[in-house]
Amino acid sequence: GGFDQGWSVNDPCFFKDEARGWILGRVTKVVGVGRTATLSLASADGKVTAERDASAIEAASARAREGVEDMVALDELTEATVLSTLRVRYDRKQIYTNVGGILVAVNPYETIANVYGEDRMAGAAAADA
Repeated sequence: GGFDQGWSVNDPCFFKDEARGWILGRVTKVVGVGRTATLSLASADGKVTAERDASAIEAASARAREGVEDMVALDELTEATVLSTLRVRYDRKQIYTNVGGILVAVNPYETIANVYGEDRMAGAAAADA
């Protein structure tokens, strides 16, 4: 899917929602072709439905949906893929994400077990060696 080949029903995508920002969803209906097509969309959790022009939608690759540890592995690095990756990892209590040599930390505002344990620190030290 995606706009290079044209969108199809059930294609995974990211679309912008005023309240929630970029959210993961899927195409539920396509009217028209190319960048001028109008797409009906539903969020992955079913809480949001919307209609958007195809030019305002981003394809959601499998890597972007799974929450990779290092965002260098993403097919495309966009606002939508970065925010989705961070959201997926945050929901899994994985607050650290790499972008190559840069470490992104998202404050969980709670204590997360095993984040700073001896095993974790030893693993980090070994990785730096």
